[in-house]
Amino acid sequence: MSTAAAAGSTSSHLVPPPFRSDRKRNQSVLSASILNTNVRSAREELSTIERNALLSKVPPSNDINQMHRHQAQLLTEYQRAMVLYDKVQFDLALDKFKESLSTYFKCNLDDPEMLADIYLGMGITYQAKNDENSALELYSKCIDTLEAKFGKHYPGIVSALVNTGIIQLNQKKFTDALKTFMKAQKLAENVLGSQRIGLADIYHNIGVIYDEQSRLNDAMTFYDKSLRIREKIVGNFHPIVAMGYENMAQILKEQGEFKKATELQSKVLLIRKKHLGTNSLDYALALHNMGIICFKEKKYEQSSTHFQQAHKIRQQLLGADHKATTCSLQLFEESERRTLERRKRTTSMSGIQNSSSSINISKN
Repeated sequence: MSTAAAAGSTSSHLVPPPFRSDRKRNQSVLSASILNTNVRSAREELSTIERNALLSKVPPSNDINQMHRHQAQLLTEYQRAMVLYDKVQFDLALDKFKESLSTYFKCNLDDPEMLADIYLGMGITYQAKNDENSALELYSKCIDTLEAKFGKHYPGIVSALVNTGIIQLNQKKFTDALKTFMKAQKLAENVLGSQRIGLADIYHNIGVIYDEQSRLNDAMTFYDKSLRIREKIVGNFHPIVAMGYENMAQILKEQGEFKKATELQSKVLLIRKKHLGTNSLDYALALHNMGIICFKEKKYEQSSTHFQQAHKIRQQLLGADHKATTCSLQLFEESERRTLERRKRTTSMSGIQNSSSSINISKN
């Protein structure tokens, strides 16, 4: 999530913010359950009982058993690494991934897909640790391994491409990110079809790139394509759907479509309130962005209410000095100032009109 550009401002009087909103984008579309999981023949052949037997201390009777033993050992280490990743024990997960990688090379195994899976698993773990350079290096090894064996159009590289694109997007390398996601899109459409949640994630991130480049119509096109898939699969009241609604609402706000923007952002508030409660950062984000829409529409009393609520939550969860907290506070104060100025002008105009009426009556 990127924060608003005005967050670092020290001015007590803010102009209408030049940014489109706090932005919530897909940070990763991968989890342990949807890595490259083309099932290896060795995995299919080895039942749990067979694997345990092969891992026992009984010496292998022939080369095939030896190979199966190594594959079973490697698979066990890999699976343990993924379990640790799921438990957010990233350092331990990396140790297990490194053990599995060592086993692969030590045993001279020939299974490019398994090797690519290890690289990918290590990559997402480094990415979770915010070590983006290490993650990019592992994703590149994953892609190179699969392309060397199966060619550049092999669909198994989609996962590594997507996460590479996410890092490039976070690093503001929009041209590189767009190229990466476009390649992932082409491969995913060919292998997944047009109604898969993974493809929706790719569409969403392409939308984010266009959004960041101020290509708003293109961004809306891809947000809409993503939403159509997501709504069909998870329904229209799911947190991941709210992400698309929110980004579309902010674009509509920039295009002056305040009514439509408010309708979409209202859905975001309802979805996050139901799924996350009213004391979460995502709900505070939705409040803040609703405040941005109202502020842009010059509905300062309403924007003041939303910014104040967002500030209260952010202050509690992030602290008073966090830039997101100070951003909501500054915009609340600016909304209050403009509300007060408007009231003064209204009062002044009312006084002038009353004075004029008195003069006319005296003349009569």
